[in-house]
Amino acid sequence: MTTLKKSRILIIVIACVAGALAAYLIYAGQHYTDRVPPGTYLAGEDVSGFSLDEARAAGQNIYDSVVMNLTLKNDSDVTSVPAIEKTLTADDIGIALDADATARNALEAASDEWFIKRVNPFIKKNVGLSVIVDDDAIAKKIKSYFKDALFKSKLPKVKYSKKKGVFIVTPGAVGTVIDTARFIAEVKAGALKAGEFEYDIHLNPLMPKISDEMANEAKDFAEKAIKTKLSFEKDGEVAYKAPKNSKASWITFTADSEGGKFDVGVDDEKVMKFLKTTASAELVTKPLPELIVREIDMESAEKEAAEKKKAAERDEEKSKKSGSDKTDDTNASEGGEKAADVKVVEPAPKGARVVRKGEEGLAIANREELAAQIEENMLAGKNIKLTPEYETIPYETEEIGADFGKWVETDLTRQVTYLWNGNKKLKTYIVSTGKELTPTITGTYKIYMKRDHHDMRGYDPIKKKNYVTEDVRYISYFEGAYAYHAAYWHNSFGTQVSQGCINMKEPEAKYLYEWAVVGTTCIIHP
Repeated sequence: MTTLKKSRILIIVIACVAGALAAYLIYAGQHYTDRVPPGTYLAGEDVSGFSLDEARAAGQNIYDSVVMNLTLKNDSDVTSVPAIEKTLTADDIGIALDADATARNALEAASDEWFIKRVNPFIKKNVGLSVIVDDDAIAKKIKSYFKDALFKSKLPKVKYSKKKGVFIVTPGAVGTVIDTARFIAEVKAGALKAGEFEYDIHLNPLMPKISDEMANEAKDFAEKAIKTKLSFEKDGEVAYKAPKNSKASWITFTADSEGGKFDVGVDDEKVMKFLKTTASAELVTKPLPELIVREIDMESAEKEAAEKKKAAERDEEKSKKSGSDKTDDTNASEGGEKAADVKVVEPAPKGARVVRKGEEGLAIANREELAAQIEENMLAGKNIKLTPEYETIPYETEEIGADFGKWVETDLTRQVTYLWNGNKKLKTYIVSTGKELTPTITGTYKIYMKRDHHDMRGYDPIKKKNYVTEDVRYISYFEGAYAYHAAYWHNSFGTQVSQGCINMKEPEAKYLYEWAVVGTTCIIHP
């Protein structure tokens, strides 16, 4: 074949190819205007020539076929985490398909490239699924599926042990947290495709925001604070020292999570309460109310009623002796009331009498100032002597009324003991109280024990020797060895002859013993 013939054949071939290419380009320009260009793969699936609706449906089918096998991988030190596996769809984890965008992206594949390249079926064009990824929504979903693997971390605690007298640290606990950011990044990096895919859900340790080491530092600081000596002075002398347990109860531990530590402080309110109650019990005096009584003398009323009854009986006897035929009603009208009708009438109460004098009390006046000094010095670990300032608390006057109940009064000046029920004076007894060297105590007490008979022992400061009085009857103890009791060994009632007890005649001691119950108030005064 000549060279000329070869050239002509080549020109014909080129012309045919050019014609075919031109024909294809004309065809492609018309056919792929509203269809997916050739060589286009949607999430790995060939969608060349698909219409918009077909591309949309193809994208939906691919999305629906995605399966995610999630396996929990425990990267924490928490051994109690269960093994969890989940098989989920894209919808299950909170991913949503944008089908319209997916179809448009397929149609517009390589649209920014040269036309020949876009419609070239030999050039592969990969398009991914267009999805809506909400990081927060996915994280929430994943946590819900693996909630059994989630454990909260616990801060260490610092508490005071009264039994051991020291602060004790309870260690904190490591929790767990899912690395949702890592999972979301892996999902985004590996574009969704049809079929099953394996993913690890990484479980990381969640450390407490305050370490055990920092808790121990707070404990050491608190230990130093409660070793601070806090003493209270009164009249120039140390009257009271704050006990260790009280100081420990004021210490507070406030968690500073951002700073990773416990702030140790002193609770002002607890210190103020301590100063008002515990310290005050040692340093101040409570006011003693003054007691007054408007007495109703029932002994006099009973005596008057008895005399009236006897007078009525005498009148009735005289009427019988005179041979009167008058009826009882007539006798009653002439001689007064019948004996059976005579009743005890309560006399009008007398003027108020002071049974117990009131005493003013004292209270700490500068509690706020003392509380501030206590806080400052404890946190600095410095000993301090505190000098309270006092204010007077006036006493109140209380009147003994009918609801006061049973009570016993002993007047040491008059050597008299009264038995009362409220404001009604029931009995008046002449007694013997303590001698000058062995005086009877004064104050308000309560009967705490009773003995029908008992040997009583004591020390006689005059004779300077111990004594034993055998078989003492009807003893009502009201304070220590002090008691009301019968005295068979003397008859000097009305004078001060006892060793401190209140001596009574036996019938009267017996009446008090049987009448007064344990808990009955006894007021003894000059």
